[in-house]
Amino acid sequence: MNNAVAQSKTYELSWETDGYLLGAAMTFSSIAIAKEQRILSTDDLRKLNRLDINSFDRQATYNNSTTAASLSDVCRDAIVLVPLSLMAFKKARSEAGIIGLMFLETFAVTTSSTLAVKTTVRRVRPLAYNEDFSLSEKLKTSTSRSFFSGHTAHVSSLAFFSAKIINDLYPNSKYRGLAWAGAITIPAFAGYLRYRAGKHFPSDIFVGYGVGAALGVLVPQFHKIKNDKVSLQAIPLSDGAMVNLSLRF
Repeated sequence: MNNAVAQSKTYELSWETDGYLLGAAMTFSSIAIAKEQRILSTDDLRKLNRLDINSFDRQATYNNSTTAASLSDVCRDAIVLVPLSLMAFKKARSEAGIIGLMFLETFAVTTSSTLAVKTTVRRVRPLAYNEDFSLSEKLKTSTSRSFFSGHTAHVSSLAFFSAKIINDLYPNSKYRGLAWAGAITIPAFAGYLRYRAGKHFPSDIFVGYGVGAALGVLVPQFHKIKNDKVSLQAIPLSDGAMVNLSLRF
């Protein structure tokens, strides 16, 4: 590839960067698989008391909206179309391969990290405290996977990923602000739906939003050509690995 073509590109592949991201996804997936699944018993449910929950989160135990639950699933599934819509832009099509890879990496790390945390923390969903939910709903494995919100993290990661790509490819576009506004608003709406559905506490949603937004922005940033402001380093430990992220401004 000659210099003129190289300079026209925004992103590049890197064995180091892509290796770390793939390794992170595999590590998180292994943690999630290794954890024993927790299913609440009827005795566990009887011991639950919403007054034991902090006041910030407690109101979620009164929520139960099947409509909100269904709409949140629509948001989770439909958000995949937003990154795909990037192919409508010429510059995005010219880097379709690497953008597609970054999309898969963002999706994989978000999903695997969410599952790893859920299966490790095992926080009980607010619906378990709510008398309006059926016993069969409360006895599902997913009832002890409240923290953090996977729906919100998923929507947030792909929404911010799309805005970041537009921002990088078209830094002078007047539509950049609109892209970021959408990235901020759409996952917030998805998170609110999860709250209204009684599926998550507000704290689950805030953390999911933040994790998703960070991954959606950082994965493309790691791949930017001549990017000397961000570095990612994996440090092996006896019982796992530590990831060191450095940002230089």
